[in-house]
Amino acid sequence: MSSFQRDTVSVLLGEPRRAVRILSIPIAFSLLIQTLYNIVDGIWVSGIPEYGDDALAAVGVFFPVFMILMAFASGIGIGGGAAISRKIGEKKSGDAGGAAVLTYLLTGAILTLLILGILPVFRPIMVGIAGCETIGEMAYRYGRILLLGSPFLAFTIISNAILKAEGDAKRSMLLMSAASLINIGADPLFIYTFDLGYTGAAWATVFSFACAAALSGYWLWIRQDTHITFTVKTETPKSTIIGDILRVGIPTALAQTAISVAAAGIMRLITLVGDGAHLAAYTSCWRVLMFINIPAFGLAGATLSVIGAAYGEENPAKMKSAYFYAIQTGLKIQGVLALCVFLFAEHIALIFSYADDSAHLRPLIATILRYLSPVFAFSPMGIITSAMFRSIKRGGRSLVASLLRTVILQLFFHGSLPYTFPTVLREYGLALPWEIFWQS
Repeated sequence: MSSFQRDTVSVLLGEPRRAVRILSIPIAFSLLIQTLYNIVDGIWVSGIPEYGDDALAAVGVFFPVFMILMAFASGIGIGGGAAISRKIGEKKSGDAGGAAVLTYLLTGAILTLLILGILPVFRPIMVGIAGCETIGEMAYRYGRILLLGSPFLAFTIISNAILKAEGDAKRSMLLMSAASLINIGADPLFIYTFDLGYTGAAWATVFSFACAAALSGYWLWIRQDTHITFTVKTETPKSTIIGDILRVGIPTALAQTAISVAAAGIMRLITLVGDGAHLAAYTSCWRVLMFINIPAFGLAGATLSVIGAAYGEENPAKMKSAYFYAIQTGLKIQGVLALCVFLFAEHIALIFSYADDSAHLRPLIATILRYLSPVFAFSPMGIITSAMFRSIKRGGRSLVASLLRTVILQLFFHGSLPYTFPTVLREYGLALPWEIFWQS
C-alpha cells in the first residue's frame, strides 16, 4: 500500500470529527462545481432568443426522468460505497474490491433495463408532464440525447462513490469538478458555435461525462493506485455482498425516485393553473435549492463513509460523534444561507432572468425563493440522517421518511390545491405550494 493510500484510509478510520471535516470539504466543493454547472446550463439555455421560456421549461420537464435514472446509479453507488467502507473498517480489502466490481455490474444491468423500458414511451411521458405538445416535444429531443449518453454519467457516479468510500475525497473532487468545468466550457460551444440550440446543452453534458469516465477509468482500472484492488475473488459470499449493496442501494434509489415523481407531479400541477413562465420559474428555483443544499450533502457524503467504516469497526462512540457533529455543523451553515436567500431573493432571481425575454420571471422567482428559505435552514437534519441510516444498512428507514415527505404529503396537498383553492393559487403566483412544501 502506498503512502497516499495509507493517508486516505487513516483519515477515514481516524478521529471522527476530523474525518467528517476533511472529507466533507472536497465533496462539497465538487458538488459546488456541479451545481454551478446546472445553474450556468440554465443561464445559457434561457439566453437562446428564438425559444424564450420554452427551452428552460423543456429542460426542467426532462429533469425528473433524468433524476430517476441517476437515482438508481447513485443509489447503487451509495449502497456499494457503504459496503466498501464497512469492509475497509472490517480490514477485509478483498471483499471491498469485490464490492466495487459488483457495484459496477449491478448499475450497468439496472440502467440498461430502465433505458430499454423508458425509450418506447418517452415521448408521451414528456408531453404528459409538460401539459402541451410544444414543450413536451422539446423535452423529448433534449432528453433522448441524455438517455443514450447516461452510461457515461453512471460510470462516473460509481467511480466517484468508490473513491469517496475509501476516503479519497480529493480525487473524488477532481473527478466531478473536471466533468462540470468541461460542461460549463462546452455549453456555449455546442449551443452556439455548433448551432445545436438547446439540445447542445445535452450534447455538452454527454461529452463532459465521457471525459470524466475516461479519467476515472484510468485512475481505477489502469493506474490502479487506490486502496482497494478490483477482484472477483471475495472472502464473503458474493450473494451476501450483493445483498448488502442492494439493501442500501434500492431504498436509496427509490427515495430519490420518489423526489423525482413528486417534482413531476408538481410540474403537472403548475401546468394546470399556470403556463410556461411558471414552469420555468419553478425549475429555476429548484436549481437554487440544489445549490444551497451543498453543505448538507457534503456533510452527508462524509458521514456515510465515516460512520460506515466505524460500523465495520463496531465502534458506536465514533458513529455517534460523527453523526451529531455533522448535524450541528449543517444546521449552522444552512441557517445562514437560508437568511441570505430570504434577504437577497431579488438578486438571485436576476441570474435566471437577465435577458429581456425572461425578465418577467424575476418577481415570481423571488417570491418562490422566499417561501423556500425555511427548507434550506432545516434540510441538513433529513439529508444527514438519511446518510447515517444508509451507512448502517438501514436504507429502508430513509425510504419511509422520503415517501412520507414527497409522495404522501407534498403530492396530496399540492394535488388538492387546484381544485380547492384555484383563485388563491393564481393570486399568489404559485407561491402557496412552496409553503406546503416546507411544512411537509
